[in-house]
Formats: sequence, structure tokens, C-alpha cells
Amino acid sequence: MTFSSTTPGRVARLKGDVLDRMLRSVPDDASDDRDRFSEKTGVLKLRCMAAEKTFTGETQKSVIAMFWRERHQLSLKWSEVIASTGCGKDIDSVFGKGVWMAWFDRVGHGKYRLRLT
Repeated sequence: MTFSSTTPGRVARLKGDVLDRMLRSVPDDASDDRDRFSEKTGVLKLRCMAAEKTFTGETQKSVIAMFWRERHQLSLKWSEVIASTGCGKDIDSVFGKGVWMAWFDRVGHGKYRLRLT
């Protein structure tokens, strides 16, 4: 499906799948559009999660945003996350003891990644 809009002297066309991705804030480089995060709203949805999670705190949103931007890396060191976001000393202090395990994997001592599978 293609959507068209015309104004005097201009024609704009947008494919339906592109419009859908834009409205859901799914970046074009997303490996699967079932995984998504919106920095603006703080909504995270991963395939491993039954329902989407909305982060309202600015610290939590900035941490999730960092992991989302770096989601193709094997892992991030928590010390890098602290340096970049100014968050708490460990992942439990940011998200709550063990709560984060719903959307993060611990890869090694002080290393984490988003659970994308």
C-alpha cells in the first residue's frame, strides 16, 4: 500500500510499511520490528517480553536508550553506562533488585546487553 499526498507542485509518496514503522518509532535498522524503543515515550518492547514496559524516570530512559543504540554489540560494561548516563553504581540501583532481568542479560561481571532473542 502506498500513501500519497499532493500539494501544489509537489507529490509525496510513502509506503505503508514505512509509515507504520515511523508511527511506532521503529528505526529502519531494527533487526526485527517486534523489538522497539522510543526515547521520547520511554516505551520498550522486546520479543522476550509479554507486554511493553514504559520507563518514566529520566535515568532509566537514558540507560535503556544507551543499550538500545548499542544493541548490536555483544555487551556494554556498566562502568561505561555510568560514565555516559550518570546513573547508579549498579543495575539493581537503577531498575530494582532483579527486576531488570526481564529485559537484560548478564553477559559477564559488570557486562550486560538487551535481551533481543
